[in-house]
Amino acid sequence: MTFDPMGNEMPEANCRYVCESGSDEWLAKRKQYVTASDVAVLLGENPYQKPDSLIEQKLRGGELPDNASMWWGRFMQRPLIDATSIALGLTLHERESMFVRTDLGLSCTLDGVAVPGVDLERADRVAVRGPRTDLKGPNLRDDDLYDKSWYTDLLQTIVAWDRPMLLEVKTTAEFVGRKYTYQECPGLYNAQVQTQMFVTGIPACLVTCLVGGRDLRCWFVEADADYQDRIREAVAGFRAEMATLERELN
Repeated sequence: MTFDPMGNEMPEANCRYVCESGSDEWLAKRKQYVTASDVAVLLGENPYQKPDSLIEQKLRGGELPDNASMWWGRFMQRPLIDATSIALGLTLHERESMFVRTDLGLSCTLDGVAVPGVDLERADRVAVRGPRTDLKGPNLRDDDLYDKSWYTDLLQTIVAWDRPMLLEVKTTAEFVGRKYTYQECPGLYNAQVQTQMFVTGIPACLVTCLVGGRDLRCWFVEADADYQDRIREAVAGFRAEMATLERELN
């Protein structure tokens, strides 16, 4: 698959570039389209918002109020991309671009892309941890204290993939990240990146999350056709419900 990481042409035929994130146009389009974040709500994967409140939010043309967690997530995006690049020996590009599936009215905003090629000599194992081992005693090394096998498996998977990937960057508090495993991408993030892959046609995504400011967790996620069928159905149902409510209100 030929893919220019910084270009606006995507493999999905119905995908179109819209604008860069953070602009007034971006804010307006987020109200117009169903977004990847909205999909997580519709599929019940967002513990912080219910579908009914999403309908109300869209009808009044508003956004969820900003908060400290969201602010720090945006601020840390660039540093976390740089850190992940070093930790995994990958070349990562920040994108911050909105794309839309014109046939579905479904949009996503990308954080970045990863190009093929892992530099194993540059990959810094010290940057990651893992589940705590049972070993105890003096003079134990970091690799003795933490099981980093997930990191080795991840690098092998990325090397074998050897194709461009989307990049999704997250930060979360330690008490939230404590529930996350090192092997399985959390449902909230999976819903968002499955939507991104569905919109763009890029069939893989690297999700990287800094937990509690010091524990980097990364997941390789491939496109899931069955899951994306659920996305299609949920978006169609939501848009139909919105259209009915708007007719009733008018």
